[in-house]
Amino acid sequence: MYYYLESQVLEHYTFDNLIEGRTNSAAIIAGKTIVNDLKKQIPYNPLLIVGDYGSGKTHILNAIGNYAKQKYKNINIAYIRGDLFINDVIEAIKNKEIEKLENFYKKLDILLFDDIHKFIEQNTSLAQDIFFNIYEYLYNKNKKIVISSLYDINKLKEGLKDRIISRLSSGLIIKIGDFDYEIIMAILRKKTEKIEISNDILDYIIKTLKTNNIRNYEGIINKIISFSIGTKKEINLELVKDIINKDKTIKKISNIITPDEIIDVVSKFFKINKRLIIEKNRRKEVIIPRKIAIYLSTELTNYSLESIGKFFNRDHATVIYSRDEIKKLINTDETIKEIVNKLKKMLITD
Repeated sequence: MYYYLESQVLEHYTFDNLIEGRTNSAAIIAGKTIVNDLKKQIPYNPLLIVGDYGSGKTHILNAIGNYAKQKYKNINIAYIRGDLFINDVIEAIKNKEIEKLENFYKKLDILLFDDIHKFIEQNTSLAQDIFFNIYEYLYNKNKKIVISSLYDINKLKEGLKDRIISRLSSGLIIKIGDFDYEIIMAILRKKTEKIEISNDILDYIIKTLKTNNIRNYEGIINKIISFSIGTKKEINLELVKDIINKDKTIKKISNIITPDEIIDVVSKFFKINKRLIIEKNRRKEVIIPRKIAIYLSTELTNYSLESIGKFFNRDHATVIYSRDEIKKLINTDETIKEIVNKLKKMLITD
């Protein structure tokens, strides 16, 4: 079974239920303009939207698709995730149906391609070549292409082929930044509009979690609602505080732990100079400790990715890359997993 055969736009993601603010307004405006100027040659094709986990990239891509479906009859649109595209390529190679796969995409008016960074993470050269062929065909026919990525263009250069980087760079690149308090409150208010949760409670959750990932907020709110239904207790501030205090997955401890403290602990653990971790060097003995320190900073503190990067003299994309690499190693390397767990215990006290 090919995923592209079920690549319909997700209908529940629309512009109507997307909260707009200064961090995502440029992406929203660009997306709507692409649809409004569908037949025109525009300078921002492709549109590349860059943002961290939970920043709303998937929502915006699908909202563009739904907006286009409302505006035009018989329009051909496909939404596909990078990992599913790669799976389809592998399956098509096995079945000798690459041409069939390419032909499906070549019929599109709009291609919505989510998570292009998956090409880097899964290191699939042939999938990139097939994507490029599809891209070139659509672009030359003045069809519209909207792409999302976890990594910015500089980090994508480390794994994407030069010709894809060249095409992405020729369009419009928009980064979704960190959400401010008002946007997070508006999003949570929207998501809880059918439930009696006061602004005071939402305010407490926002100030306690202090994360930019909306999914983290959704997770704790779902937990609170489930607990309330299961125990038949009213949702009040006291109940919410009790749930959060008992939930060890919530990074409430981040109010105490800082990236600087983590760098201290990691450098002592590995018996290396703290200065080496924050300097811009590629010394072999420092690379893994630095990545572990960055990973722990994203896990155990409430600092934004940009702020964490400043502690390590690295950019936002490098922080994401290091974090994700250690996440993978934790699942495949028992030694790294043990080290990370030991460091967590050293940093966290119940």
